[in-house]
Amino acid sequence: MRSYLFLGVLGGLCDETLAVLRERDIDGRNLHGLTGILGSANRGPLAMNPAGLRWLRQWGEDELAGPTNLTPMAGIQVGEEARAGSGLFRGFVGKFVGTAEGGAVGVISLEVMGAPFDYRLPIDDVHRAA
Repeated sequence: MRSYLFLGVLGGLCDETLAVLRERDIDGRNLHGLTGILGSANRGPLAMNPAGLRWLRQWGEDELAGPTNLTPMAGIQVGEEARAGSGLFRGFVGKFVGTAEGGAVGVISLEVMGAPFDYRLPIDDVHRAA
């Protein structure tokens, strides 16, 4: 859920509160880069129930602790699936081979058009595959 932004406003949210987030430029694009705000026209934004709030709180604690799937090298083992986070093959998933150049470079074995090859990229751009 990294592409979602959760807002909490004391006293609750309403369309007036969110009006600034709905601002558009001359071409109709959201000024803040938001794709949309979840909710309905007649009920306003969606409220999160207690179970959702507990889940979000736990997810936030996990994020701060570092074990989420996009934390670079968070417990990744050789042979585990890894995703390239940069370069020509950004988003491709392969097997983590290891590191090079003193740990500054990560190596992922990818298969492109049926041929395997080792893809090298900065270690910070090697992510655990979800």
